[in-house]
This record gives sequence, structure tokens and C-alpha cells, in this order.
Amino acid sequence: PHNSQKLFTASGSNTIYYTKNSGENWSAIPVELGESKLIKIRVSKADSNIVWAASESQYINFSTDGGETFTKINQPDGTPNARLTGMETHPHDSASALIMFGIYGYGKIYRTEDFGSSWKDITNNLPDVPVHCALIMPYNTNEIWIGTDIGIFISTDSGQNWSYSENGLPAVSVRRLKIVDQEIIAVTHGRGIWSM
Repeated sequence: PHNSQKLFTASGSNTIYYTKNSGENWSAIPVELGESKLIKIRVSKADSNIVWAASESQYINFSTDGGETFTKINQPDGTPNARLTGMETHPHDSASALIMFGIYGYGKIYRTEDFGSSWKDITNNLPDVPVHCALIMPYNTNEIWIGTDIGIFISTDSGQNWSYSENGLPAVSVRRLKIVDQEIIAVTHGRGIWSM
């Protein structure tokens, strides 16, 4: 977010590629990601030196040097065989992030405030459906929006309580949330792209 010429991508297992010149040259970085082909990469909104990388098979890594090297961290307790579906960074606190899981019967959304040394389950009163994405509001970081298999849920108390969002969006799987100017964009699975 602070350097538009630096990009990250993943190709195959255990390798992340980055460019510092908008794709003219790429460098490979070995990262422990398991056998999963679905990789999530998030650059911290608060500090571009912090880069998170995780795989669907729950290998979670972070970098403090802008993605030059990565350190593997532990997955949260209580997420056996859970499919990691999403990550979100805090807009102001570089040590804080959220990870989401697509699993029934266990926690769906976890927060760290210490670069993944510890995790707190903030699923609380959410229904037992997969969570795919999250958005921490930059104007009030106690407000979190999440996309689930049945629509959007919102917390105004940092994940202690969740309410279903009655905003006209159908009860559809929401796979990505993003702020663009003054709108929130929701990307769904099968019902198009919506803005609020």
C-alpha cells in the first residue's frame, strides 16, 4: 500500500515471488507453505515492511523486512484440519492481523496482536458457517465487517458481538471485501460484485 511498484505473488508450493520495479524483474523467496496451491499474501496496511503469507493448509508466515525473509508461526489452537480462507491486516497496528477459516464446528475468525505469537478466537456469536474475508474499518478499528457463506456480518465492538448486515445484499457467499474511495466493495460467489 505504500509502494505501488512492489508486488508479491505465489507460484506453486513453498515459493513467493516479489518485484520492486512493477514486474520487470522478480526474485524468489523460499517460504514454508506446505503442499497447498492456494496462497494468501497480505502486506500490512500499517507498515509495508510487514508481510503475511499463509496457505490454505494452515502454514502461516510473516516477514518484518518487506518480504525478504519469512518466519513460520503457529496456527491458532482449536482449528484442526481447518481450511484457511482469508487474512486481513490492521490499518494502524502492524503487529495485528485477522485470519479466517472455512470449517464447521470450530472457530472461524482469529486475531493476533503480537505477530502470531498468540491468537484469540473472536468467532463468538457467529453462525456455524465458513468465514472468507474481513475488513477492519480505518476510521474506527472496533468496527469489523466479515464475509461469510451467508452474507456480511458486522461487529462494532472488535469482534465481541456480531450482527447480520441488513444492507440489501442477498444471503450469498462473500469472498472479498475492500474499501475503494467512499465505498465498500463486496465480491460474491455467483451473484456478482456489489458496492455499499
